[in-house]
Amino acid sequence: MVVFPGPASAQRRRRLREDPDPICENVREYPCTKWRIAALGSGVISTDDVSAEAGVKAGVSWVVAPRMEVGAGMLMLSDGHWDEWDQGSHLGLVEAVFRVAPVAGPHGRIFLEFSLGFAAREEPDVSLFSFPAGGVAASVELAVPNVGVFVTAGLSMLRIERLTALPHVGAGVVF
Repeated sequence: MVVFPGPASAQRRRRLREDPDPICENVREYPCTKWRIAALGSGVISTDDVSAEAGVKAGVSWVVAPRMEVGAGMLMLSDGHWDEWDQGSHLGLVEAVFRVAPVAGPHGRIFLEFSLGFAAREEPDVSLFSFPAGGVAASVELAVPNVGVFVTAGLSMLRIERLTALPHVGAGVVF
C-alpha cells in the first residue's frame, strides 16, 4: 500500500519553504533590512605567534529571499589598548556577506555565513592591508518581531605579511 502525504504535510512543507523572518514580520517593503552588532572574543593565530584580542562585529543585510540574505559586515579587534589607542595593535576586516538559514522556525534560525573582503592591521609603527580576506561563520538567532539576540562563532582568514587565522565567538543583538 502506498500512502500519499495529505494536505497537512503540503502545508507544513510550504510554511517551511516560505518561512518569514521574525525580524521582518512587521515590515511591508522588501527587501527587509537587518542590522547586527556583537561583542567578540578572538584569537589571532599566525605563522609567527598566537594572541587573544577583543572586539566588535557589526553588519547590515537585506533579506532577498526566504532564509537568504546578502549584505556587508565589519570585524574590528584590538589587543586591549583601548585607553592608549595609538599604542596598540588593531585589526579590521570589511567584507561582503552571504547568509543562508538551512534551519528556521517561527522564532529562531541557524545561519551559515560566507564572506569575502579586505583587511587592515594598524600597529604603532606600520599599517598593512590585505586582499582577499574571507571567512565562514555560524550563528543562532532568536527573535520576536523587530528585535532579537544571536550568538556567533566563525573563522576568518587573511594574509598580512603572514597567513593569519581569526577564530572568534560572540553574542549580540539584531534589529
